Amino acid sequence: MKYAKVAGIMLAAGNSRRMGEDKLSLAIGGTTIGSASLRNALASQLDQVFIVVQENDPLHWMTDEVKRQSAKYQVVQNAQAYQGQSYSIRAGIEQVQKSSFDGALIMLADQPFLQVSIINELIHIYNEEIPFIAAQYAGVTQPPILFNPFLFERLLTLQGDQGAKAIVKSMNNNGYIMKCDDRKSFYDIDTKDDYRWAKKWQEQL
Repeated sequence: MKYAKVAGIMLAAGNSRRMGEDKLSLAIGGTTIGSASLRNALASQLDQVFIVVQENDPLHWMTDEVKRQSAKYQVVQNAQAYQGQSYSIRAGIEQVQKSSFDGALIMLADQPFLQVSIINELIHIYNEEIPFIAAQYAGVTQPPILFNPFLFERLLTLQGDQGAKAIVKSMNNNGYIMKCDDRKSFYDIDTKDDYRWAKKWQEQL
């Protein structure tokens, strides 16, 4: 069965203010938080992954393992990353619009436990009549979220720290909500306490 041609937009341009250091470079499970997240995206059925980073990001968080898969990803430098997450989403969408993708999956670089199977299921469910498909855990809708191209222009209107969830909320969840029961997959690491919990979970895997 032929599935939709979907691009991933991985948001990796945050300032890690709450962590106090570059969280994507922190070690977890023999790799880094950023590389673990990217590795899962690259192992999925996404056709291409656009990694949106700050301008002149040295990419210290990227391990040799993921660098060897460079044919499947493209680094997008975002000079306006400091103005908020919306500018990273814009930068990613603008890249996706340059090619003929059927949809764009917006995902976070600080979700190292996101299962490849969840990404693939979103892609498998998707069709051109669905405005978006959002994952949901414990009643909370959160990335990854897959958007139909007819919503790209709305994504380009996001401001400041608005994220993709703002579009979902504005549409009263009038898309496809995929309920998931794996808490770890949606665990994003923002603080030192988050990181401690993540390491405990990793030890149990």
